[in-house]
Amino acid sequence: MVRFIVRSVVSTIVTILLVSIGLFVLIEVGSGDISVKILGVFATPEQRASYRAQLGLNAPTWQRYLDWLVGNDWRAKSRMTYPLITIENPKTKEVEWWADIDGQATRWKMEKGELKRLLRQEDGFSKAVAAESDWIAADNGETFFWGVDNRNNAVKWVKGSGEEVWVLTKAGLRKQGDGPRSCRWLDTNFFHDGLLDHKCIDNR
Repeated sequence: MVRFIVRSVVSTIVTILLVSIGLFVLIEVGSGDISVKILGVFATPEQRASYRAQLGLNAPTWQRYLDWLVGNDWRAKSRMTYPLITIENPKTKEVEWWADIDGQATRWKMEKGELKRLLRQEDGFSKAVAAESDWIAADNGETFFWGVDNRNNAVKWVKGSGEEVWVLTKAGLRKQGDGPRSCRWLDTNFFHDGLLDHKCIDNR
C-alpha cells in the first residue's frame, strides 16, 4: 500500500513537471521576440538587447524556467542587504516594496553616479539623502550594492560602471546613464503571471 502511494505521488510530480516544461516551451516559442512586440520593429538592436536584459530574457533557459515556475522573489530577496517590507501607496493604493532600515522604509536610486537613499515620509513622498556608506566591496575588487529602486525592482548597481540602458517611458524609449547592472522585478502578489512579470521599466 505504501509503495503504491509513493509511486502515485512520484508519478504525479513527474507528470506536473513534464506538463510545466511543455507549457514553458510553448510560451517561449510561441511568444516570439517580446522586445519587438513591445518596442516595435523600428527599435534598434541595442535597444532590443537592453530591453531583453531588463525582462530577464538573457538569463539561461533553466533559470527562466524556474523564475516562471516558482517566481524569482526568493532569489532577489536573498541578495538584499536589508529585510524587505511591503507598504501601500496612499495615492495609488498599490503595494510597494521597501527595505526596512531600523524602522525606516528606504529605497535607492542612482543620480549622476551617486547612490542615494530615498527615505519614505509619512505623506508617502520620499526624501533623498547620500548613501555613500551603503556600497559593498567585493573580493574581485568590484564595489556594488543591491537595493530596491522606486519601481519595485531589486537592482544591483556597480560603482563607477555607468551602465547605459534603454528604458521604456510613456513618451517612448529613453537612454539612462546610471542604470543597474542587474534587475529583478519584485512581485507584490502571491502568484506570478509568468515571464512578463520580470521587468525593469520606467513608466513615468
